Amino acid sequence: MTNIVMREFGSGAPILLLHGTPSPASDWLPIATRLAENYRVLLPELPGYGASPPPVDATFERVDDELAAALDARGVRHLRAIAGFSSGAYRALDLVIRRKVGCELVISLGGVANFDQEARDMRRGFARAIEADPGFLHSGDARQAVRDLMLGPNPSEDAKQRIDTWADSTTTAALVAELDALASIRDLRPELRRVTQRLYLRVGAADRACPPALSEEIAARVTGSVLESVPNCGHALLLEDLAGTTSAIEQQLDRR
Repeated sequence: MTNIVMREFGSGAPILLLHGTPSPASDWLPIATRLAENYRVLLPELPGYGASPPPVDATFERVDDELAAALDARGVRHLRAIAGFSSGAYRALDLVIRRKVGCELVISLGGVANFDQEARDMRRGFARAIEADPGFLHSGDARQAVRDLMLGPNPSEDAKQRIDTWADSTTTAALVAELDALASIRDLRPELRRVTQRLYLRVGAADRACPPALSEEIAARVTGSVLESVPNCGHALLLEDLAGTTSAIEQQLDRR
């Protein structure tokens, strides 16, 4: 049984699209609409986002178990691809490694398989700051800090404004729980050798949230993986590099 709300588009071989933390599922909509011309696209709103209720347990294992149950409830036994942005890319790897979800292709956008202690502490610190003052998220300093973390060197005004809305895509309590869960993710690196699916990784060359080194580390551990770096882009590839990312995903889906 799962409370995850999952939107569906199109028909054909299924593709799962996973949003990040705290980016909304709607950032995937342009790509979902495009892919729906040839595929059955599944776009979940993770616990605490959109119409999905807040998480009872925000750990990645618990939420990913719910995702697997949601797929099973829809009769999805094998996916053409799982594409994840940021923490959604971590979820994609967890689904194929731990949950053994059937899949041909994994697409990682600004992905991660592990955080070092500094990155974990940063996420915990952000969670504690939000707990102490929920209004902190909407302060000028916090918004600028998130922009600096998520965007490349020359972001458009539209990208800046959309990043500013990310804080409103979930509840304060759900975001705090999710940040704490991110700070406690298990290290997937020793398990990456078990990834037998084709793996495509795309990362912004100026990504500060999940630096390119994290994608490079994943690629080095998965045989036959393809890694592509996007110049002048930061973490938010679905905002800064939508056309290029859409084209890259379509090209990977066309390959067999």
